[in-house]
Amino acid sequence: MRVLVSRSGDADTVRLVEPSDFARFSVVVDGVSPEQAGGVLRAAGAGAPAGDGDVLVSEDWLAARLAAAGVRGWEQSLDEMIAYARSRGWFSEQPRGVRAHVEAA
Repeated sequence: MRVLVSRSGDADTVRLVEPSDFARFSVVVDGVSPEQAGGVLRAAGAGAPAGDGDVLVSEDWLAARLAAAGVRGWEQSLDEMIAYARSRGWFSEQPRGVRAHVEAA
């Protein structure tokens, strides 16, 4: 799945793209600078900057978006994705979230 951070006119949006693809995870920015992405995530309640150009995407935000998107089996898939992220050191317990690099669109 990808988290897309984009600017449309004067408005910023944060949404999931390919929400049922749990084999990969990234944050892609379109129309905002990578430096602005963390602030946009924070404003949308989706996460926050994590330093070194990375962002921390909220586990609760991901769960709410997956449920709203009607992704089948999202609970188990998200748990597995987080277990993998945790095993790689890409998961934060406080605040709870997955660390990701920001990529330009």
